[in-house]
Amino acid sequence: MILGVISSLPSLFTQADILKHHIINSSGKLEKMQLTSKVSLHSLQVLVALASISLPVHSKTVRHTFEISYISGNPDGVWTNSILCINGKFPGPTIEAEVGDVLEVTVINNIHDGQNVTIHWHGLHQRGTPFEDGPSQITQCPLKHGSTQVYTFPLLQTGTYWYHSHVNSQYTEGLWGSLIIRGTPEIWQAHYDEEILITLNDWYHTSAEENEHWFLRPESFGAPPFPFSVLMNGVGRYPCDYGILQGRYCDPYSQKRPVFKVQHGKTYRIRLINVSGWVAFNFTISGHVLNPIEVDGVDLAPNQPSHNAVYIGAGQRYSFLVRADVGVNGDEFLIRANLRREFLFTRPGNINPYPEALMDEVTGVIQYSDSEPVKARDSLLLQPTFESFDYSRTYQPGESWSILHFLPEMNLRPYDGAPAPEYFNTQVALQITFENDAAGIRRGSFNGKPFHLTMGKPILGKYVDGTGIPEDAFPIYIHYGSVVQVIVNNPEAGPHPLHLHGHYFWVVGMGQSGEGSYDPTRHQLNLGGFKRDTVLIKERSWLVIRFLADNPGVWTLHCHIDWHNLSGMAMTFVEAPEMASSISAPLEAKKVCADHNVLVALALLSLPVHSKTVKHTFEVSYFSGLPDGVWVNNILCINGKFPGPTIEAEVGDVLEVTVINKIQDGQNVTIHWHGLHQRGTQFQDGPSQITQCPLKHGSTQVYTFPLLQPGTFWYHSHVNSQYTEGLWGSMIVRGTPEIWQELYDEELLITLNDWYHSTAKENEEWFMSAKSGGAPPFPSSVLMNGVGRYPCGYSILQRRLCSPYSQKRPVFKVQPGKTYRLRLINVSGWVAFNFTVSGHILTPIEVDSVDLAANQAPHHAVYIGAGQRYSFLLRADAGVEGDEFLIRANLRREFLFTKPGNINPYPEVVIDEVTGVLRYSDSKPAKVRGSLLLQPSFETFDYSRTYIQAETWSSLEFLPEMSLTPYDGVPTPSHYDTEVLLQIVFQNDDQGFRRGSFNGKPFQLTREKPILGKLVNGIPIPVDSMPVYTQYGSVVQVIINNPEAGPHPIHLHGHYFWVVGRGQSGDGSYNETLHQLSLSGYKRDTVLVKEKSWLALRFLADNPGVWLMHCHIDWHNLSGMAMVFVEAPELASTIKVPLEAKKVCADHNVFI
Repeated sequence: MILGVISSLPSLFTQADILKHHIINSSGKLEKMQLTSKVSLHSLQVLVALASISLPVHSKTVRHTFEISYISGNPDGVWTNSILCINGKFPGPTIEAEVGDVLEVTVINNIHDGQNVTIHWHGLHQRGTPFEDGPSQITQCPLKHGSTQVYTFPLLQTGTYWYHSHVNSQYTEGLWGSLIIRGTPEIWQAHYDEEILITLNDWYHTSAEENEHWFLRPESFGAPPFPFSVLMNGVGRYPCDYGILQGRYCDPYSQKRPVFKVQHGKTYRIRLINVSGWVAFNFTISGHVLNPIEVDGVDLAPNQPSHNAVYIGAGQRYSFLVRADVGVNGDEFLIRANLRREFLFTRPGNINPYPEALMDEVTGVIQYSDSEPVKARDSLLLQPTFESFDYSRTYQPGESWSILHFLPEMNLRPYDGAPAPEYFNTQVALQITFENDAAGIRRGSFNGKPFHLTMGKPILGKYVDGTGIPEDAFPIYIHYGSVVQVIVNNPEAGPHPLHLHGHYFWVVGMGQSGEGSYDPTRHQLNLGGFKRDTVLIKERSWLVIRFLADNPGVWTLHCHIDWHNLSGMAMTFVEAPEMASSISAPLEAKKVCADHNVLVALALLSLPVHSKTVKHTFEVSYFSGLPDGVWVNNILCINGKFPGPTIEAEVGDVLEVTVINKIQDGQNVTIHWHGLHQRGTQFQDGPSQITQCPLKHGSTQVYTFPLLQPGTFWYHSHVNSQYTEGLWGSMIVRGTPEIWQELYDEELLITLNDWYHSTAKENEEWFMSAKSGGAPPFPSSVLMNGVGRYPCGYSILQRRLCSPYSQKRPVFKVQPGKTYRLRLINVSGWVAFNFTVSGHILTPIEVDSVDLAANQAPHHAVYIGAGQRYSFLLRADAGVEGDEFLIRANLRREFLFTKPGNINPYPEVVIDEVTGVLRYSDSKPAKVRGSLLLQPSFETFDYSRTYIQAETWSSLEFLPEMSLTPYDGVPTPSHYDTEVLLQIVFQNDDQGFRRGSFNGKPFQLTREKPILGKLVNGIPIPVDSMPVYTQYGSVVQVIINNPEAGPHPIHLHGHYFWVVGRGQSGDGSYNETLHQLSLSGYKRDTVLVKEKSWLALRFLADNPGVWLMHCHIDWHNLSGMAMVFVEAPELASTIKVPLEAKKVCADHNVFI
């Protein structure tokens, strides 16, 4: 898999791309920078190191409830009323989970003074779930007092993390906790017996609100509130004499420190987290060696240099292996965390009146004991006891800090061995600055531009909505897949811990204290691969980091001294804006914003705040009828009707369809929702044995999914050729508002399809035999809105009852002067049509649910293949009351061919044209209540009637399909990462059946676990399924050559694709030297590759799952002209298997 990915990478950066680097200078302006070297394949190997995690087959959901409120307590002995707690406890609960689990945390804001709150999951990248990241007004609206929010996201990384409030300085009051995610197996687990978790933090007796009020005024001179004490695992000590001077109650007997019992000879993993709002520490365990194995969630390579101490800044995490081999039963060693004084400075009048009372060191105890230590059930974590300080006790001597050997941070190497990228595409230059604002407040910032947020829509919501992001948010726009270099210069007297959300970064250079600004002529960069997510830039020095922009969203980079972040030392990377439509705002995020009267869109759509659930029940069974006048017993109906009901809904609604399989002969069934991308609901897509098990006879399945796209769609069975018997219906999803709604008054819906008198089972049996010669069953007739006509004389020859008086056509009443939106769908199993409305102009506004730009060229006719949809504006200005115009759909004969012995004995009698009527009338037409759709009447053919003269097909101007441009104006990606070459092939199999396929490999399914289930469960996907693996965010180019004599409508599930090139009939195969591609942005989900010609498509792999691409001639799909894109397998664990899908599979003794 990795080799395949690497081979596709050179197209990600062409030489031209590599040479066009940019710098953002200290003034924020964009400058160009020329490099002279190409990217080597070796340097790009780093790009495939995307969390190569061994995910479990069966993930679980880890659930927590966080009720947030204030309590009173005395962590350092001094009583305070401003401890912001989770479930009444400080620190908050430690979350333990495994990679691949889904974390679900319900947050209840019960803060009594009405504050808002959010939770940030520090170090988790939130790939595919950026709205869960937590920073207030950046990725979410804050949670109001009295409200509830459920954070839900998959855990895709292993390591040591923490969570905390990301509203102002709330977390300095105690709103934080630890988060541990273990691998399955954990890389280092064989090397240790148990774990010890140690947290360090600074502590305030004053409330966050008091501290903020003091800090954000001129009198502070930019000096943060000085901490009163420091804590280890939530406990510490403060000199009670000073507490009394402040009028605070202080109890020296409640001052405690954590004690960990260890057993001689065992090895322990120490997980160390600095959750401070300001300070950094030196950390050591007296007499013991620390062997580093993890930094900020990044596993380290074996044999890192051992040491005695580490320098750890706010937000940073480490894991060490510590061997308990220096003591015996009863020996005690101090765990020591010593304040780094270069962080601390103050000014007269600080809110802490006695900064001198801050004790330099906080301690815990390692106690050797032969007894078994206390652990939580099913956890490796030792539970410390908390013991009062006993000054009479003696401990094994601790070393002086000056002789300890500190961790050489820049020499660390990651376990994955991936070096830092050798080159970069974008450079950002940042200068740490402190300046007074207009109010005299001394603010920290980057480049003298303090980061500001205003209440309203969060930045990520603006990104998804296409709304401009304010300059005050210091946005830096970067393209997907680019390597970004950030140079930070710090001329100030204090260090700064810098944290980047959504990413690890490589630390390629870090100056020592006092080295001054970065100078490429003096300072050498290190591409060894050391990476983390929080790094310290030292005082009066410099820092250079690089990261890969592979996580679409809005990610903040900020100083993790919480006071500096509060004052404005932050910025945002607006990552992959060209992929904003791939990000869907979860309903929970919408709900939280709605509490502030803020609306956030889903995938570029303006969604209603309160969506509704649109419910339908589909009882599927056979009925008899005569759609074209010939009586048949094999109409596969929904609720006894053909066609199936038209579903009408709005974007943001949830569709809930209960399907009851009552097909009398015991067939299975599924429903596919043609054109809907099913983002996040992949198991609802419908193809049997691909995304779901089929629904057995007598069983029920409930499809439930949000409607995230507006447009014209349809649904149909996706089991064998069932839908050719009538199991289909139309679906309309309207925007709120609809983009084009002001330009039309009402809507017409027209469906076209071919029709068979023989059953689907008979057709399949004949077709899948050698005698068919690969020729599909020839249709008996063609229908418009479910009705048509067949010559009754020929039905008598077939001994079928035929009634010419039941042959009907649809009649639509329109009012002169009105404009109508005509929605057109070809639901055929084989044929294509030319379509026109006599005497009227058709102005295209939508193609396959893609809204088109204004002022598309008007025309008279369109060529529409199976599975395709269009919307046109039609102005009723060509007639007066009583005039009638034919609506005409004419068979495209290049689709139709037959062989002697076809199951249809009289192919010559299929009538080329099916018609409806557009009737001008001053009376109001019939409509369903609350719908814009006109309801046609169905009238018997009257051959004596006259219609306004129809044009000849040769005189009509057809829609110039390749000239269409989408409303969103997004151009086609100029480059691609992966290319797939497909040749349409027909050849005989071992039984002599002539099968259609791609590349001579017919697609085949086995009756077992569906392919999507295999992906989620980590089971290999059979090569017979023609799987092509694509990485998340890659651009895929597909070239299809069709040497055959007939066209093919190609449909891709789960996506739109850009049509970048299509040959005319007879052009032959694609030749890049002869055929020019177009990057105009024309896109859809079903396109025709013409006979003896070629087609080129591109799509963005931004929808993890298994997506079928197939010919929508249903007979060719049945014979094997299909393949699957296995998209973002590295994110397979993010795909949720709904209980309905499990239930339906369980009926077949298949378990997902």
